[in-house]
Amino acid sequence: MEGTIGEIRMFAGTFAPMSWAICNGQTLAIRTYTTLYAVIGTYYGGDGTSTFKLPDLQGRTIVGAGQGQGLTAYSLGDAEGTEAVAVGMSEMSAHTHNLTYLPAAGSATVTIKASADQFDEPSPAGNLLGAPSGLGEMLYGVAQPPAQQAPMANGTLSIQSVTGPQLTSLAIAASGSATPAIHENRQPSMALNYVICMVGLFPSRD
Repeated sequence: MEGTIGEIRMFAGTFAPMSWAICNGQTLAIRTYTTLYAVIGTYYGGDGTSTFKLPDLQGRTIVGAGQGQGLTAYSLGDAEGTEAVAVGMSEMSAHTHNLTYLPAAGSATVTIKASADQFDEPSPAGNLLGAPSGLGEMLYGVAQPPAQQAPMANGTLSIQSVTGPQLTSLAIAASGSATPAIHENRQPSMALNYVICMVGLFPSRD
């Protein structure tokens, strides 16, 4: 199959035609393929003294060298891109999470000592101060001797309910996966062999 040295074609076979080689990054001796080296140099690898490499197009698509309008610049021989990337916070668009309000109710028992007797006891020792119903004066004084005191006998007062601050909790629903999502970058593709012309017509410059 005749071709121009350094020319690359797609080939559907499992082998490279005569005078062609599969573009697999193979290392070649400069002294053996001087004309091919003169065309591609070390753009694809090699030490430039005794060896050079073929382009490695295994698992890769081809992009034109240079910089198109509004596009990324590519130099000859650049190998760029990745098959998949983990999506980070900076790549995520603005979004919201569900917030669930969970009220919590409870109960408590409070016991307060109260008196079951009439307020007619003179001794204040161990008791509470009080006043009889309907009178505008208190039955105690601040000077000696003390005024009439009102003791409270032992007893209990049952409080049916107590109202206070309500306990609440807020739950934010988890989103996404426990592991970073891997984003597929590959376009729909079909694998074929790229072959390069090793021996053929030497390309003349325009």
